[in-house]
Amino acid sequence: MLEELNASDVLSVEDALEVIDGDPKRGSDWYVRFAALAERSNIINQFVTRPSLLLADHTVTARSSAADLWVLVENAKPDALATRLGLTRKIHPAYFEHEASTEEFLAEIKSMNLLFENRDEAADVFAILGRGNRASGEEQTAVRLEDAELIELRDAWAHLPRDSDLGMKVGHRVELKATWYDEDGKRTKGWARPVNIYLPAAIDREVDSFAKAAGRAPGLRWADAEYAKILKHKAGRSAVGAQRLLSAWGVAREPRLIRPVDETSPWTRDPTPASPLNTRMRTAEQLQSIRAAGSFTHLIDDHWSPDAEAVVTDIARAPVKTRRKRATAFLSLFSRVWEKRYSDAATAFPAYAYNGYWNRGIEVRATWLARLAAVKWMPDAGNGLQCPTDLQLQVPGSPPRPSERSNFVTKVDSHVLRSGVLAAVGVKAGPTQRNLVERLSYLRNEPVTAAVREEVSGPKDQRRPSAPSLHPNYQFTVSRYRSASCGTIFGGAPKKDPAPTKTNALSAKSRRLNVLHPQLIHR
Repeated sequence: MLEELNASDVLSVEDALEVIDGDPKRGSDWYVRFAALAERSNIINQFVTRPSLLLADHTVTARSSAADLWVLVENAKPDALATRLGLTRKIHPAYFEHEASTEEFLAEIKSMNLLFENRDEAADVFAILGRGNRASGEEQTAVRLEDAELIELRDAWAHLPRDSDLGMKVGHRVELKATWYDEDGKRTKGWARPVNIYLPAAIDREVDSFAKAAGRAPGLRWADAEYAKILKHKAGRSAVGAQRLLSAWGVAREPRLIRPVDETSPWTRDPTPASPLNTRMRTAEQLQSIRAAGSFTHLIDDHWSPDAEAVVTDIARAPVKTRRKRATAFLSLFSRVWEKRYSDAATAFPAYAYNGYWNRGIEVRATWLARLAAVKWMPDAGNGLQCPTDLQLQVPGSPPRPSERSNFVTKVDSHVLRSGVLAAVGVKAGPTQRNLVERLSYLRNEPVTAAVREEVSGPKDQRRPSAPSLHPNYQFTVSRYRSASCGTIFGGAPKKDPAPTKTNALSAKSRRLNVLHPQLIHR
């Protein structure tokens, strides 16, 4: 009668999904029969996204998402590692009764990887922890690993094929014991994900390890030093121990680089992400170099390193007894891993937008390096620390005078010179033209003593019979300024440069290299 009066609506099975509210009081028969009906109506996807699956503990749940740390199983051993970690949920046995008619439903959700027979093996835990996409931006939960559980996973990890992506996924989905220091130097213990912590000195035993350079820098989190003993394997170094396992899971041995947190993609035509230029993250020197090149508003391919900055800031204010040793370790660490970890992130592109596209300029020093260059943490040739941009390399065979030691970087190993780290943080390869001119002007009024003669001409044992009387650095500056200054600095009429023959070009290049990077000529 209501249908004849057009006073009723015909409800479909899909419309009936609205009544699914996860109420366990409805009983197992209700949920089982609804599941069979959903399969016959081809609406399983819509069905399982609602709280429609009855569990063995009489609770109701929807399907697990990629961000969830559990899977649905038919059976689960109470002592299995996945069970103890809470990574499995057992479906209600009513679904398997003969009269339930849910065989097709169960087969379908198995094909969708929503239901498994069991997850009792230790290796199955990694399949659960490896679920999801870290780049999705979806917040993911994590499970805490006690010592016994961590050892079981270590042994299972040793039998898995090497998969760096799986290791990083595990590092996002578990929590380990960690320690860190507050601003007041107080040591705190807690839990942290492997991808957010570093190897302590007890595990990373390198002489120039990041842990030794960092000291008690506040804010940085470290894996518990006890893991060095807990994860030590009886088979020795050939087996998976603390360093190999934790490194595989994302625990770092050197400062991490991150993308700028204010990086956005404002344009549809050119979706390249960029970070705004005028923020507190930029140093005065970085802004000056960018503005000198053009009217730019953003940086592309930029990186930050809050942890590296925290360490050098702590070194700058550390006691005299420890700061130079820590600074040397930090510099050595950076040079050792520079090519592998950092060289590709050393620069960024200044850019401005026009008509929906980014217009890039010439590369500039990346923000993370610019900020390191602005802190007084690098050892000079004396006993102090200076900003890297205020230092220059020492000239081989010509040690700086005591009064000038604060202008030169301390002696460093050859691998540091070769790495390119010093130039990246702003250390000058040699004296600037201004430095040389000032020094020459001073020497004009000084008596020509043996010390002055040696400085200008170079040490006797390093002179060649045909060498000019003037040290190459000074010689190049004098010749350049004679031709460019119309005699206003050194007097005399300006001379025209000879024709640019091949020999002259090579000679000029050699002189230029000697000023810009004496180490190259020395080698």
